[in-house]
Amino acid sequence: MNNINEEPITKGLKSIYLHNSYIRNKRVKLRCDGHTNLIGGNGRGKTSMLNLLPIFAGISPESMVQKAGNKSSFLDFYLPNLQSMIVYEFLGQQGMCCVVMYRHQNGMKLIYRFVKGCAEETFFAPQFDELFTKNTPVNEIIHELQLNNIKISKQIETILDYRAILHNDKERFARDKSLRMLAADYAMCDRQYTLRHLGELTRVPMSQVDLINKFKSMLVDAYLQDENAVVGDKGLTHTANLNLIEDMRSLQEFIKASSQLEKGTQLRANVIQTYQQLLKVKLQGHVLTEQFIEDERELQHEHDTYLLKYGQDNDFLQTTITDLATQLRSKQGECTAVKNQIEHINRQEQEYQQLNIDRMISEYHDLPVYQTKVQEERAQLQRLEASAKDIVDSHDQHIRQIRDETSREKESWEQKKGDIHHQQIELFKQQSLDEDMLRTDQQEELTELSNRQELALETINENIQQAHRSVGEAGAYTSDELQHLDLNKKLLKQQKQKISEYLSKHTLLKENVEIHKQQVHDALKALEKHKSLLDKEQEKEQKLREQLNNEGSLISFLRTHPNEAWKQNIGKLINPVLLLRKGLNPKWETDELSQNSFYGLHLELDKLSLPQEADTLEDLKKRIEQQALRCSQYQADQTMLERKTNTAKEELERLQIELSVSEQDLNNLNRKSQELDAAQERIEKNIRLNVNERKERAAQLLQDAEQQQKSLIQQHKSAKNNLQQLQEKARDSIKAKYQLKDTQLQQQVKQIEDNIHQAIKQGDDKIAELLSAKDRALQAEGVDTQQLKRAEQRLADAQQQFETVNGYIGRINAYHKWVEIELSQRAGLHDQLKMIQEVIEHLEQEHADGVKALQQLDKEKSEHNMQYQAALNIIQRKSQQLDDLLKRMEPSILDFTELESEFAIDEIEKPLDFDWYLNHGQEQLSQLADLRKESLKLHTLVKQILSLAQGNGLEKYWSNQMLDSRYQVDSLPYMLQAMTVLGKMLEHEIPSKINATILAYQSLGIVFQNHYESLKRFQRKVSRVSDDLSSNINTHNPFSSLSDIEIRLEATINKFGYLTDLESFVNKFDSDVNELPNESVIASLENAIKALHNSNVESHDLKTMVEMSICFRENTRLVKVRNDRDLAEASSTGLSRLVILLIFTGLIRHLCADESVAIHLPIDELGQIDPSNSIKLLELMQQQQVYLVCAQPQMSEEIGKSFQYKYNIDKDKGISQFVVKSKIQQNPLLVAGSCA
Repeated sequence: MNNINEEPITKGLKSIYLHNSYIRNKRVKLRCDGHTNLIGGNGRGKTSMLNLLPIFAGISPESMVQKAGNKSSFLDFYLPNLQSMIVYEFLGQQGMCCVVMYRHQNGMKLIYRFVKGCAEETFFAPQFDELFTKNTPVNEIIHELQLNNIKISKQIETILDYRAILHNDKERFARDKSLRMLAADYAMCDRQYTLRHLGELTRVPMSQVDLINKFKSMLVDAYLQDENAVVGDKGLTHTANLNLIEDMRSLQEFIKASSQLEKGTQLRANVIQTYQQLLKVKLQGHVLTEQFIEDERELQHEHDTYLLKYGQDNDFLQTTITDLATQLRSKQGECTAVKNQIEHINRQEQEYQQLNIDRMISEYHDLPVYQTKVQEERAQLQRLEASAKDIVDSHDQHIRQIRDETSREKESWEQKKGDIHHQQIELFKQQSLDEDMLRTDQQEELTELSNRQELALETINENIQQAHRSVGEAGAYTSDELQHLDLNKKLLKQQKQKISEYLSKHTLLKENVEIHKQQVHDALKALEKHKSLLDKEQEKEQKLREQLNNEGSLISFLRTHPNEAWKQNIGKLINPVLLLRKGLNPKWETDELSQNSFYGLHLELDKLSLPQEADTLEDLKKRIEQQALRCSQYQADQTMLERKTNTAKEELERLQIELSVSEQDLNNLNRKSQELDAAQERIEKNIRLNVNERKERAAQLLQDAEQQQKSLIQQHKSAKNNLQQLQEKARDSIKAKYQLKDTQLQQQVKQIEDNIHQAIKQGDDKIAELLSAKDRALQAEGVDTQQLKRAEQRLADAQQQFETVNGYIGRINAYHKWVEIELSQRAGLHDQLKMIQEVIEHLEQEHADGVKALQQLDKEKSEHNMQYQAALNIIQRKSQQLDDLLKRMEPSILDFTELESEFAIDEIEKPLDFDWYLNHGQEQLSQLADLRKESLKLHTLVKQILSLAQGNGLEKYWSNQMLDSRYQVDSLPYMLQAMTVLGKMLEHEIPSKINATILAYQSLGIVFQNHYESLKRFQRKVSRVSDDLSSNINTHNPFSSLSDIEIRLEATINKFGYLTDLESFVNKFDSDVNELPNESVIASLENAIKALHNSNVESHDLKTMVEMSICFRENTRLVKVRNDRDLAEASSTGLSRLVILLIFTGLIRHLCADESVAIHLPIDELGQIDPSNSIKLLELMQQQQVYLVCAQPQMSEEIGKSFQYKYNIDKDKGISQFVVKSKIQQNPLLVAGSCA
């Protein structure tokens, strides 16, 4: 550690000790009681050491660390552990002292302590070396120092307290008197001084940014601090000021709208009258409601009775129609079967006719003829064949054989065909028999199903009848409901009667209270008047007694003169006030009192009377006695008036208590009446709900039963349809079965016929071959074969015809059998068909009649339903119209419920005409709505006027009166109450508010006047301070290239924009006018208030109200600097910085008046300033007791001579004395900066 022992010659900082600080694990000492230069590489800790100077001077440590860069906090960087400390050694008014900074034992905050003595004799004395060797925490070391009788201050935890002690800040001492005692021991300046600006003086020169603003703030704090009256006055922008504007405009609006507002009383009467009509309409509505309920009940009963009868008739007709339909289907089935039989007979008859059966029978009867012809043709042929008989016989025999075989085969097939035909007849008979049996079985199934369905429908019909009865019974009130309703009506009527009787008593009591209120008011007024007279008389008596007992006054001196001639001159001319004045030290210069002169002025004094203050003591005593007698008489009269007033008050209080009890009882009765009304409505509503619920249940049961009936009928229809479909399928199955067999038989017949044709064809083919052979044989014998063929052909034709006719026998026999068995039945079948058709026609007619009757029944039901629905709609429409009217009335009626007892309603009669009643009710509602609109309009007008001044007395009075209103806001009763309150306001509150507002306006005007004058004074002082600063700086300027350095301070009041508005109002303001200002003055005041508010004047401080600029002349060039940018661009970096340091040097002694205290100015990079200028600056600072502490990477030998202390700083190695080399390489960073 390098120590430079030199006796301090001035007060102030001497050395800085760092123990285990940012230079880790080392203790270093920096002596700085002279110009000091810190040399070291970039980032080696020079600036960190410079930062300790503003911290010592009272700047917040954290604010300096943030500017050091990349450091988390002051504690973590400078005091990394509990053994770390920073010791500042300084010479104060009481000798050498130290201030130590260290971590609190909790490690979270910074602690200051002052120590009496130098560092080498206290902290770093040899006897304490062992503590540091053991790494003892600082708080324990301090404890050891105290044990060794070293004086140490208490623990100081705030920068404000530390700064107050070091700077001897007397303002801070007022808050904590213990600081004054510490400052007496440790302050750096003498007691008569304060180093209030020391911190800023050391911090600002180090600033790299915002230097000009910080400089301005320092100057404002130093020179304009006592001008705080121009800022921060909350009264200037207080919301009450705008409220005053609102009050004045609101009151002006009240005055303008007074004619409209006075209509409230008549409007209130109209509302009450309309409400009485509405209340009557409501009561009539209750009567009509009961009538509609009874009418609907009777109509429903009639409807239910009809529906019951309709159900019975409908069931009967449905059953009849169903039975008829069943019979009809059965007969139609029989008819179809008979028709089928007839059609089958007719079809067979047609087939026989197509076969021409009659011709066949006729030809068969002529069979012998055909046989004779065959014999004749055969004989003819034999005659022709006689010549070749053997050939012919041989061939004929073969032909006969073939024909016999063919005939036999054909007969065999014909026999089979006849058998099949017989099977077809039997099959048809069996089909008819099966169909008849099936039809009979199906009819029995249908009958059984109908019986089951009828039985099921009977149960459903009984349920429907029961449901109809339930619907009819549901509309009637039960006995309990009727009893409950009648009981509540009786109670309500009794309650209304009781309220009416009680209201008459209450009204009389209320009138009596109002009479006594007026009596008390008159008595109080008389008492107040009498008391005022008594006060005046007592004041006169007091003045007389003061005149009597006025030792030391002018009059007592005059009365001591033996000659009373003074009464004739001085006594008449002197101001009576002076006669009673004390402390005038009167004396007689001459005794010439008999002359009618007063200081040489001669007057005719006989025409003047002697003031009573100059009367003799005897006259004065007499007047006092007379005045005392008058006062006693007034006192007696006042006592009597007070007794009368007290008696009237007591009686009024008694009546008010009685009225209050009466109001409470009346309210209880009204509340009970409201409860009964509500109960009545609730009972009626519940009964209606119960009736509706019962109706709904019954209707639902009826609907369910009818739905069940419909469902069952539909199920029955479906069942019958399904059964009929099954039966139809069964019949179709039988038909298909027999049809299949018949088809098979017909196919067999066809096959037989094909076989017959085949046999005939084969026989014919064989015969043809024989004939061809025969012809050849005959031709060989010379026989004419053509003639022979013609004969053979004729024989063949005759034989063919004979055989054909002979083959008719099978069909003829079958025909005769068919005629005997089937055709014979056709006439009977026709008769049977006719009978069945007649039955069907009868059944169809009956069925059509039944359907028609059912349709007629449904039509009658539809007509009945329409009539019922029309009647019900009329009742419901009227009921709905009534309900709508009552619902529309309900809010208005509810509004007036609490006032209902005050209205007298005559006996209610049912209105004769419902339409008139509706129109009347709607007219009253419309009228009430119009009145509501008028009331609301009036209420809105009042609120709009009041809204112009929310929160003022009128608005509060209105709110207080209306806040406790028992009525719903914006309801008509609420409006009525509002009109009453409005009347009181027009009579009392508004005039009082006008007077109060005038006083408030005058007070605010005076405040604005005073503030305007303060602003003008502030402008003048800023200008004066600006001139003083410039003269102080130029007094000590050793630099020829810099001249005319000025600091110009300018008040920025005009820039905030409110001074013009404020001036405009002040010029219009007249404090002597005892009335509300006109709109022009109000607008001017409002503009001033808003301008002050918009400029955020409350947030202004002296710094924002002042702008600073620095002007100087560099050689011949004028330079003006307003901000850091101007400073950087104004000149070279060195000259700009030189100007700032020159200004600081010139102001230091002006700001820190104790010249025995040396001030340290820390600055980075002095190398930017020319060496010759640097030397002049250091010399100037030395003269002003200012020590420059600068940091730079390198230092020239020339400049180094001007520094008393020069140190190498390296945060890793510590601090060592700097040795100047003969040649110093120029700093490349500074060269680069200057080139840039």
